[in-house]
Amino acid sequence: MIRFLARPLLAAPFIAQGLSAVRHPEDHQERVENIAGLAGMAGVDLESVDTTTLTRALGAVQLIGGAFLSIGKFQRLSGAALALTQIPVALANHPVWAAEKSERREVLGGLLGALGLAGGAALAWTDRKGKPSLGYRVSEWRDQRNELADVRAQAREQIREAKRS
Repeated sequence: MIRFLARPLLAAPFIAQGLSAVRHPEDHQERVENIAGLAGMAGVDLESVDTTTLTRALGAVQLIGGAFLSIGKFQRLSGAALALTQIPVALANHPVWAAEKSERREVLGGLLGALGLAGGAALAWTDRKGKPSLGYRVSEWRDQRNELADVRAQAREQIREAKRS
């Protein structure tokens, strides 16, 4: 029940943000300049990129990912896409490093809220809906296999002892 309610609530800001970026990329393009320096430090040159296309593509990923997350389809894939796209969007929308001292707390609060959305999407990314992970299942399989081998060894030993007597 909680997943049924939480998924659309988590997806709503991504859908709204993505729709805005797809429909009105010019409103978002100036924010790309906020992270141009950070992107350059990461080895990504944003000077040679068409920011309109980039903004629309990022918005489309968030819009589609949010829509899929809200209806529970491809939840892990959409959670991954939303978590990974939200980080640069959060940094672009809330440039703490460029804010004046008087507004730094407000911008930092916005950045933390946006990163909280990325964290929520990361939880959706890793949510297995109560099913154990592959690592856990492999570990359990190995344990069962080892126990079975021990039981077989004990049975063989008992058979050998019975034949001796």
